[in-house]
Amino acid sequence: MLLEIENDLVEDTFRKYEAYVMSNSQVNLARWKHVKSKDNLHIYAKKTTKALRYSPQCCQPTIDECAGGVKPVVLSVGTLKGQLDDLMFGTVNPTTDIMHIKASYVRDYSDGAVLATLVSPTASEPFRSVTVKWFQIDLPLSRTGLLHDRDFICLEASGILHFANGERVGYMMLHSIESPKTQPLPNIIRAKHNCTGFFR
Repeated sequence: MLLEIENDLVEDTFRKYEAYVMSNSQVNLARWKHVKSKDNLHIYAKKTTKALRYSPQCCQPTIDECAGGVKPVVLSVGTLKGQLDDLMFGTVNPTTDIMHIKASYVRDYSDGAVLATLVSPTASEPFRSVTVKWFQIDLPLSRTGLLHDRDFICLEASGILHFANGERVGYMMLHSIESPKTQPLPNIIRAKHNCTGFFR
């Protein structure tokens, strides 16, 4: 079940990414608003349905946009110096111990654990990993009572795919899932987070 979810989500987004690359990596500014840039990295926010209504390339709103409470969608594109394999080795963290080592220098979350391992890296596929993870993020103002810390239960996956021309593309996916057996801790809000990244 979870592996099917991972496959469907990654394949769908990968097809869109390949089409984007094959169209000379042009961001559709009718759908995306530039937010900021730093060096060769550029951040865009998806325009709201209201803004798209007045665009010549108007499209139908998504299910999320119709469900009340539009979820922000962000697109990040650009280039970084380095090798794909090095980046992927830094992305894969299939055990709780490795998660904590990575968090000690990346500082992307405050606490976390691997709850289940579905696919482990192997010598032939060192970047292929699928796990269920718990993350907690401590917010700066949480001790004042103005904000509550957040936690997440996510399906995390990584691996290597190939474009039709044979080019290797690395991916990393985080997708929030429901887990009735893992209830939020006191004064913690269970949040949702979905992210897919491709690297080449």
